[in-house]
Amino acid sequence: MAKVLIVTRTKNREILLKRAIESINSQTYTDWHHVIVNDGGNPGRIKEAIIELSETYRSKLSVIHNEVSVGMEQASNIGITSCDSEFITIHDDDDTWHPKFLERAIETLQSHKFEGVTSHVNQIFEEIINNRIIIKRKRYFDPLLNNRLSYIHLQNKNYFLPISFVFSRKAYNQLCGFDEVFEVCGDWDFHYRFLQRYRLAVIKERLANYHVRSSVANTQPDSINSVKNKLLHKKYSNLFYTKHNINPNSNRFIVLYDGVVLKIIRQFYRLISK
Repeated sequence: MAKVLIVTRTKNREILLKRAIESINSQTYTDWHHVIVNDGGNPGRIKEAIIELSETYRSKLSVIHNEVSVGMEQASNIGITSCDSEFITIHDDDDTWHPKFLERAIETLQSHKFEGVTSHVNQIFEEIINNRIIIKRKRYFDPLLNNRLSYIHLQNKNYFLPISFVFSRKAYNQLCGFDEVFEVCGDWDFHYRFLQRYRLAVIKERLANYHVRSSVANTQPDSINSVKNKLLHKKYSNLFYTKHNINPNSNRFIVLYDGVVLKIIRQFYRLISK
């Protein structure tokens, strides 16, 4: 049994999937098993993405093919329940890690007895043009994220991301996994329920990369992030509020923080990083 189970959900995005696999293979921490859940995509395209990879990697890989797409949260649950492990993380096919992400995350979890840990994040804006990934710019996702984060903060916004989050199987089981009702925002719901029961450790280093694409030229439309589908997100944000009995207009500070404070802080970090 590997210490960490890494689950990647994908569908016909082998360009991005290859990059995600490189991110996993580059980790200095090596006690992991990788499960790729092909959620209704062409199995041949998964084979194309992994055929030339090393035997060492393929010995630590499982691939699950769903004949039809079942959605992100059910795909997550399928991958997680397919293998045993002490810890779990979701590495989506379009995101990446710093090579020391898992090493620092597992070190933090084991030394402080937390059930979950997240790191700070780079948000990277990119496009796919003629089957090439072009990085346009990046920014600090949230420089102020800290150990005082509670579920109250998540009532209006998801402050941390799947790519930066490692959690225990114990917590996953006690929370009954991801809610499969959600087409999107299922990570927000899981994170909210997690913080209702457990403390979250925060590593104040940018060890995870959240990649965003709003437009794609000469490639599959599936490569555009689901976060860009505003109507779908509004629908499932409302479901989140209803499920947890939250008034979405109760915390105006979130609007102020995102619109003013966070914008100023990001600009400061952009200036000092030049």
